[in-house]
Amino acid sequence: MKSLMQLAVICLGALSMMPAAQAAFVVDQEQSMVDAGAGFLGIGGDSEQKLAQSFTVGVDGNLAGLRLPIAGCGRGDLVITIREMVGGRPTGPVLRTVTVPGSDVPFTYTGFTDFFFPAPLAVNAGDVLAFTVETVGDDSFCSYATPPGGNLYSRGEGFFDARPNPPGWEAFKGFPTGPQDLPFATLMDDPSSGGPGRNCIAQTSGGAVPTPIDYYTPACRCFEDVTVNEFRCGILHPDFFIVWRFPFPVPPGRPYTEIWQFTPLTRLDGPVRMRISGGGLPQEQKFEFSMKGASSKTQTRRLKAVAPKEALDVKGLAIIEYDMQDAKSEMQKAFGIDTTLYADQISQ
Repeated sequence: MKSLMQLAVICLGALSMMPAAQAAFVVDQEQSMVDAGAGFLGIGGDSEQKLAQSFTVGVDGNLAGLRLPIAGCGRGDLVITIREMVGGRPTGPVLRTVTVPGSDVPFTYTGFTDFFFPAPLAVNAGDVLAFTVETVGDDSFCSYATPPGGNLYSRGEGFFDARPNPPGWEAFKGFPTGPQDLPFATLMDDPSSGGPGRNCIAQTSGGAVPTPIDYYTPACRCFEDVTVNEFRCGILHPDFFIVWRFPFPVPPGRPYTEIWQFTPLTRLDGPVRMRISGGGLPQEQKFEFSMKGASSKTQTRRLKAVAPKEALDVKGLAIIEYDMQDAKSEMQKAFGIDTTLYADQISQ
């Protein structure tokens, strides 16, 4: 099977001057009650504890992330997954996962934090799924706010897996006097906001905002590095990794340089072709990253541009094309989607 990856994204002019916006998500399932006086449940640490919660999807749509009361992580990473339920336990295949450095999780607990998956998961009303949380790495741990006692969410149940117990998930309901369900909320893409216009999430100093990389990209992530006044986006394909960097913010009408860095992760089936136009570029730029480079050898292209005077004037576009042989999964097939986004979807 040959699968053509063709991604269309808005170039940086609109993004670099985009005002802060609220991501378009709605809560589907939730158990929002926390027992503030009961302390925290541990994740990781000496007991290597993992936590899980099953839930029943309420509406057809795209599950984008979770809202969880997690804070105070040590070294290592926090790993959050969505899994299928098998035999009443969260042991099925992993459908989505996100790994968050412990240093990126709020150190002091002030409430729930949103965690988004690299690509939303299509779900149907009535699906029974579970999320799991654990930590990996030396001296890794996090804290999860404790729920009150009782069965507070009737469409699912909580689980834990901790030493010195034998490995395996135990249901909270086995301890009927304690909590039965973790505090959580599932976040769905808001269908009233235009569907595919909702993108990968940028975690900036102003909060979570949509970015110009469409969520149909199997894995992408953007963030603002305020220490160097730079915005960075990563596009992860099973065969390669692309990082897009540019100044943030760019003063209107001023010159700047955008940087595209390409790293092959394996031997490529062919070149990765780039076509970039609009934004602050004087003319369309065409180039390709070679298939001959060794794995992990990074190639870099620098493009000179001038920021537009008005953000709403931007209609930039980037096309990434790659002829992929023998796609082995639905995720890889998704690169055959040709999605075009327009500036008015991100400049509001």
